[in-house]
Amino acid sequence: MSWDMLPARDRASIRRGVLWPCQVVTESDFCLIGDLCFDISPRGMGVRALAPAAIGEDVLVSFRIPRTSIFVDIEGQIQRLGFGRRDGDQGPALGVRFLRMDAVSRAVLGARLHGLPPPLPTRRARVDYAASILAMHEDPALQLAA
Repeated sequence: MSWDMLPARDRASIRRGVLWPCQVVTESDFCLIGDLCFDISPRGMGVRALAPAAIGEDVLVSFRIPRTSIFVDIEGQIQRLGFGRRDGDQGPALGVRFLRMDAVSRAVLGARLHGLPPPLPTRRARVDYAASILAMHEDPALQLAA
């Protein structure tokens, strides 16, 4: 019997591939460290890095919600640093998690992102080994064979 391994599904929300201007500045000295959003969800965004940053660094994010005239300012935190070394990377990048966003802005952003495609993957899908083994263990065909 052949088994397919299950993909990991650890994202809280679906990212959407976009290219639109934004401003990400450090909270401590208002230094501009990001200026172009390349993927976004209601919980965070990936941006092109203009300057070095540190994981855990607090930032302020500003952008216009696509297809609206609504501008949002969000408190965020750097969660990931991309160094632009993978095939398909367009250069250094920052992963920003939104910390505080009002419910109306989050709802409008989610509605405007609906239907946009996810970003193209730049690496192979991760495998959820534990879920795969559990699925194999719970398979009735294996229960009868044992």
